[in-house]
Amino acid sequence: MGFDCASRTHPGLKRKVNEDSILVRTDRGFWAVADGMGGHEAGDVASAKVVEALSLVPPHSAMESFVEDSISALQTANTDLIRLARSGSRCT
Repeated sequence: MGFDCASRTHPGLKRKVNEDSILVRTDRGFWAVADGMGGHEAGDVASAKVVEALSLVPPHSAMESFVEDSISALQTANTDLIRLARSGSRCT
């Protein structure tokens, strides 16, 4: 079985910056949407870091290992974002 996939984000009607990020890995059956939490500072940075972290999770044959690595990647991204917020920097 195969998948056809299309993805798109939009800033909506209230925001000028699209803070959402998407990961599309149809070849692995892996998709993620990171909502940038419009109205909060640097939502675009946060969503991009989450998608970047998930994109680095290696493929696994066992779902349990994949889930564990995904959780670990998200925890690392969260730690990095907390550190970034405390530093007052807006670097990606």
